[in-house]
Amino acid sequence: MAVIADAALPDGAAENKLSLQVHDGANGINAGAGLTVTWTITSPDPATGLTLANQGISTTNADGVAEMSVTDSSGLAREVILRATLEGSGGTSQEQSATAHFTAIAYALPHPAAVIADAALPDGVAENRLSVQVYDLSHNANAGAGVSVTWTIVSPSPATGLTLGNGGTSTTDASGVAGITLTDSEGQPRAVTLRARVGAGGTGREQSATVNFAVPAPPPVYTLEASTDTLTQHAATSVTFTVKQDGTPVSAGTAVSFTANSGFQNLPSGKSTDSSGRITVANLTATASGTQTVSATVGGQTVSVDFTVTAASYTLEASTPNLTQHVATGVTFTVKRNNVALASTPVIFDVNPDFTNLPTGASTGGNGEITVSNLTATASGPLTVSATVDGQTVSVSFAVTAASYTLEASPPNLTQHVATSVTFTVKRKRVLSNI
Repeated sequence: MAVIADAALPDGAAENKLSLQVHDGANGINAGAGLTVTWTITSPDPATGLTLANQGISTTNADGVAEMSVTDSSGLAREVILRATLEGSGGTSQEQSATAHFTAIAYALPHPAAVIADAALPDGVAENRLSVQVYDLSHNANAGAGVSVTWTIVSPSPATGLTLGNGGTSTTDASGVAGITLTDSEGQPRAVTLRARVGAGGTGREQSATVNFAVPAPPPVYTLEASTDTLTQHAATSVTFTVKQDGTPVSAGTAVSFTANSGFQNLPSGKSTDSSGRITVANLTATASGTQTVSATVGGQTVSVDFTVTAASYTLEASTPNLTQHVATGVTFTVKRNNVALASTPVIFDVNPDFTNLPTGASTGGNGEITVSNLTATASGPLTVSATVDGQTVSVSFAVTAASYTLEASPPNLTQHVATSVTFTVKRKRVLSNI
């Protein structure tokens, strides 16, 4: 048996060829055409990746020669032993064997590994990606599909938290490119160097590249400050708000959207900061007491500042502090809030048996006044008129002088033992009745 083509590449296409000369012993000459020769692979066993042409069957040509080709797709350098069997008459057979050789394909990595996805988050999920171009030196072209590339982590060492895709092994695609993924679960920024290796590695068969895992900078933190943190309910106050980013006033023109708030009047809906990051509201007025919050949106974040709001101070004043019992007097009441006359505001006077002509309800005029033209005290001493304004109780005191009563008689003179008709008159500042 002769090896007529040897040292093929184990690429699944290149062929090693063997031939067998069949001799016709009865006639002492070479056999003719049409004899069947069966070929089998005896080594290696199993014969993974090896393929015999025509399923291992060939026939002799006119010169009595039978040929067989074998291919190998393993990519490995190795020897292959083939056996040729010729069946004779009467069930006898003859065999011959020969060895063919496959020469390993030479692959190289001529270019540095390429980083195709970098700066992934070190969260154990996000991936950095690298690729390498494999070159087939045997065919002087880029490799095709199926070439194995091994990836290892060069640094850091130990590679705690780092995970290579597919256990660090990848295979080339149809263009000869092999890619790998890398994740990091350590949660810290760092650089990682990977080495790609084809075949046994060494010069020309290894390339390295570095990828980075990056923790993004935290988003800016905005805050809202106020020039004062105390207000008085219903008292207009000039307040300067300062918007800061990471503790520093924002630049001029930063848009600020204030949140609508029923607890405040004159709060703008949207403004832009000045060169010091400030917005001034000249007449901010809190309509409720207690802790009240102003909120706004800046840079997509909600910021807020709290105010301690003191309840408004209400007072009820009277045009005169003195009354005389049972004497109707014109009295003007003035309602004030925070010492300012409160106009056009409902006032509910408490029912009080010590006074007549006191209205149950009235509204202040433009100057915060309510006038009762004939207020009359029915008792004497210190007396109080109370009322409710905006839910607050207010009151004013009067010093009421007791009414002056007199008793008069007509006639004023009598004669002893002489019966006389006498008329007595009782008076209280004026004649009340005759008794």
